[in-house]
Amino acid sequence: MVRVVFARVALTGMLVMTACAGGSEPLSIGEPGPSFTQTEVFTRSCGTQIRGGDVRARSASRDRIGPLTLFGLSSMAEVSNEEFEPNEFGGLVPMKFITQIDGDEPVWLAVAAEHRDRAALIYDASKMRPSPGDTEWRFRLDAGSVAVRFDTCHGESGFTQYNGGIVVSGAGCVTLEVYVGSMSNPPLIRAAPFGSGSC
Repeated sequence: MVRVVFARVALTGMLVMTACAGGSEPLSIGEPGPSFTQTEVFTRSCGTQIRGGDVRARSASRDRIGPLTLFGLSSMAEVSNEEFEPNEFGGLVPMKFITQIDGDEPVWLAVAAEHRDRAALIYDASKMRPSPGDTEWRFRLDAGSVAVRFDTCHGESGFTQYNGGIVVSGAGCVTLEVYVGSMSNPPLIRAAPFGSGSC
């Protein structure tokens, strides 16, 4: 059985991940150019988008970083610190949220270089395998990606949604970078708390 931590709120017929109210934390701007290489990027294409439910219409709260919205990011600060401790196999509980891209430009989401030794993005289903013997179906850091590119394919809706999340080893802050339009552009930077405490 896969163990997953979702951000709160269950709505009729659908579990929707939502952030705490006021999910618009101050952002900073990084230096131009990516902190990762092209070979470290996993791409989520239009064929893997969420079709159907509109999370924006069902939730009043969200965490927005430029054109990228992570439903559920802020509520990760409310998760027990124990949920971020690896088990004996190095497996970590995946923290899942819905990712939404507004507009027409591709967007890259990355874990900042200083936190890649303890956090990774989980959007590549082909890498989500537990270690042999790990019956909890937790994921090691190497099951994640340094960076993910999200293609936009919204049609008339104006947005594209993907499911995914992050694994974090040890409670604390993780810095996320968002690149819009091109990897060579300066990134938007957001520090997000996982477990107790603030960034």
